[in-house]
Amino acid sequence: MANKIDTSILLLPIGLIMYALYKALPHDNVVIPDKPDQISKNFNLNEMNVTSTGLPNTIPTDAKAWLVALTQEILQPLRDKIGSITITSGYRSQEVNSRIGGSPYSQHMLGQACDIISPGMSPKDIFLVLYRSNYPIKQCIVYSKNDGNFVHVSIDPRRPAKREFLVNVSGAFSPYNGGSIVL
Repeated sequence: MANKIDTSILLLPIGLIMYALYKALPHDNVVIPDKPDQISKNFNLNEMNVTSTGLPNTIPTDAKAWLVALTQEILQPLRDKIGSITITSGYRSQEVNSRIGGSPYSQHMLGQACDIISPGMSPKDIFLVLYRSNYPIKQCIVYSKNDGNFVHVSIDPRRPAKREFLVNVSGAFSPYNGGSIVL
């Protein structure tokens, strides 16, 4: 009789597996206090699922794993560099994403993206700091004042990261490859 392969590990959510791998890797300058919702020195899970829709927006385990990676690899280093950051949209349940008109393929629903602003910087300046960084960014979009006036940033689960940078003006996306930005 042939040996059977235990496939039960395949049933684990991929985010949980990624989180376990992520936690096994060494991280310099990462401080996680002994608080269950604290995911980095300056960020916690409670600010990652805020919604004004009134709909439930509970973060599933696999999305939490990605939010930890997003925070520790992009958001916390960015905050250390520029100062205060406010998450205007983090994790979104499918219902929340649908209600606000988000993309049906939004990385927000996986916990891999968030929208940010900083009281000390314009979205354009935040975007430029991210562009000049070596963070594992999949996509970064700066939105003009008429389109929300914020920066969308997502982590790339693959390495090397895709690093797609876009400028959104009046709903039109244009690739950014350096130079000046007109919003």
